Amino acid sequence: MKNEFILDSERKKINITLSILRWLIFLVPVAYILQPIAFVFLTEYYESFKLNVIYFYSAQHFYAAWTTDFMKYSAIVLSFLIVVFMAFFLPYKVNTKQLKLNPKQDLKNLVRKHLELLLFGFILLWAAISIAFASDSEIAYNGFPYDEHGFKFYLMYIPLFTSIFFLNNKQKRLLLDSIVILSLAFVIYEFVLDVCGVKVLNDSGEYVNNYPVCYTFKWCAIFRNRNFYGYFLSFAIITPAALFFISKKRVLQVYYLIAMVLNLFILLLNKCDGAFLGVIGGLIFILCSFSMAKKKFEKKALIPIAVFLVFYAIFEISGLTSYSESFIKIFKDLFKLSNANEYTDTEIDHLGSNRIKLWKDAFYVMKVSPLFGNGIDCYLSYSKIIPGTLQIPHNEYLQVGQNMGIPAMLAYVAALIYIFVKSIINRKNLTQMQLVALSAGFAYFISAFFGNSWAYMVPYVLFLVAMSLGYHVSDIEYMNEEEKKEYYIKLLEDSTKDGTFNISNTPLSANAVSQVVESDNVAPLDSTGPINDIHNS
Repeated sequence: MKNEFILDSERKKINITLSILRWLIFLVPVAYILQPIAFVFLTEYYESFKLNVIYFYSAQHFYAAWTTDFMKYSAIVLSFLIVVFMAFFLPYKVNTKQLKLNPKQDLKNLVRKHLELLLFGFILLWAAISIAFASDSEIAYNGFPYDEHGFKFYLMYIPLFTSIFFLNNKQKRLLLDSIVILSLAFVIYEFVLDVCGVKVLNDSGEYVNNYPVCYTFKWCAIFRNRNFYGYFLSFAIITPAALFFISKKRVLQVYYLIAMVLNLFILLLNKCDGAFLGVIGGLIFILCSFSMAKKKFEKKALIPIAVFLVFYAIFEISGLTSYSESFIKIFKDLFKLSNANEYTDTEIDHLGSNRIKLWKDAFYVMKVSPLFGNGIDCYLSYSKIIPGTLQIPHNEYLQVGQNMGIPAMLAYVAALIYIFVKSIINRKNLTQMQLVALSAGFAYFISAFFGNSWAYMVPYVLFLVAMSLGYHVSDIEYMNEEEKKEYYIKLLEDSTKDGTFNISNTPLSANAVSQVVESDNVAPLDSTGPINDIHNS
C-alpha cells in the first residue's frame, strides 16, 4: 500500500510538471501569433523615443527582420521545452513498460499511419541536399538578405510545427482564437490608417498619411503587399467561420460572425483574387466536412456562406470591389489559353496578371535543374537562366519545385493531398479542432496556388496543418483510475458545456470510460462517437 501511495504521488508530480510544461509550450506559438500587435504598437506610438531596437524595426521593410528574429527565439525556446517535456515523459513510459521499442514495427506503423510526416521529413532532407547544388549555397542556407527564408529557417519550423502535438483541445481552441484576435487587430489598424487617415510630419515638414510598414499603402496591414495580406485573410476569414459553426453560445456565434465579416470587408477592398477563391473553397469545405463528419446535412454551415454572399453582393453592386471583372478576365484568359495557337507568346505571357509568364519561367527553371532546383531563395540567379527574370513564380507549389527540385515539389503536394484524403477516410473520428484547422488550411492552400508564402506567413500555416493532424503527446498514462475518471469528466464537461446534457450527473461506468479516446481526441458533438456512448451508458 505504501509503495502504491508513493507511485501515485510520483504520478501526480510528473503530471503537474508535464501540465506546466504543456502550458509553457502553448504560450510560445500564441506569442508568435500575436507578436505583430506588439510591432505595430511600438513602431506606431513609440518610434519618436528612438530606442535602438524600436528605431531599427520601425522602417518599412523591417517587419520581416522583426518576425524572423521572433521566430528564431521562439524555435529555440520551444526546442528546449519539448526536450524537457520528453525527458520526463519517455523515461516514465519506458520504466513502467508502457513503451516498447520495436524498430521494424514502429517504422511500419509510421509509414502506414503517418505518411505525411515522412513526406515532410523527406522535403527537409532534400532541401538540405539541394544546398550543395544551389546557384548560391550561402543564400540557399541563410536566405535572401532582404527577406530571409533559407534552409536555416526550415529548421526553425520543426519545433514550431511539433509544438502543436503537445497541446490539448482547450489550448488548440485558444490558439485558433488568437488568430482571430490578431486578424481583428489588423482590421482596426487598417481602418485607422486607411479610413481615418492618420497624418504625420515627414522630413520635408509636410503632413502626409502615415504608412510605416506598407509600401503599397492600402489594404496590406504590416505585410508590405496587399496580396500577402490576402493570403493571411484566406484563413483569417475561415477560422472564425468554422468556430461559429462549432460554438453553441449565442454570444460566441455573434462574435465569430462579426470577426468573419470585418475580415471579409478588408478582403473585398483588398482585391486579392487568389485569397477570394480560397475563402469560397474554405466555406464550401466547412459545409461538406462538418456534414460528412456528422452524417447529416448541416444547415448551420450555410449561414457563413449566406453572410459572405450578401456582403460580396453589396460591395460589388456599390462598386467598392471588382472581383466580377477579375473573374470575367480569368475566363477570357482561359479561353485564350485553350486557343493559344491564335495568339503570340507575348500575349499569352500577359494572361492571368502575368502569372502565365511566371509559371512558364518556373517550369523552365525546373527543366534546367529538375532534381535539386536552383536553390532556396536564390532568385537573383534566375536572370542567368532566363534573361530579365527576377520574379518568384507566385505559386507556392512551383516555388518549392524551382527552389528544391521536382522531387520536393511532388512530396509537398503528396503530403497535403494525403492529409485531406486521410481526413475524409477518418471523418467520423475527427475532433472539432481538426475540422476547423482543416477548413482554414484548405482555404490557404487554394490561395497558395496563386501566390507565394513568405517566411512570416509560414508558421501560421504550420500551426493549422499540425492541428489538423490531431496528434498529441498525452500525459493521461500517469493517472490512476480515479484521476482518469475525473479527467474524462472534466474533458467532456469542457467539450459539451453548451450542449444538451450535463455529463457530471451521468453515471460513468469503467467500461464507458475505457471507450473514450485517449486524452483530448474527442469526436465532434452529436456524432456517433465516444461522447454518445458515455451518455447512453
